[in-house]
Amino acid sequence: MRILLDGRRLRSAAEVYETLAPALDFPPHFGANPDALWDVLSERGPTDLEIVWRHADRSTVALGADYPRLVEVLKAAADAGLLSFELT
Repeated sequence: MRILLDGRRLRSAAEVYETLAPALDFPPHFGANPDALWDVLSERGPTDLEIVWRHADRSTVALGADYPRLVEVLKAAADAGLLSFELT
């Protein structure tokens, strides 16, 4: 499964989580923060999930401090073999 995050359209971390939610099947109690995202990804275990963040440079401005935290979690999940992650 491939998820495309488009930095031209994302204006907040909430929009990132909304984009990820359908594919990751967030639980009702999902906390919408990087720790909660890590919990969901690590509980799923390794999958064929591919997340591509296009126009990521635009997200650095729009998401502010949330951007590096989200990228850190997604890179850690990729390093752990839970998914593949690409910034373009």
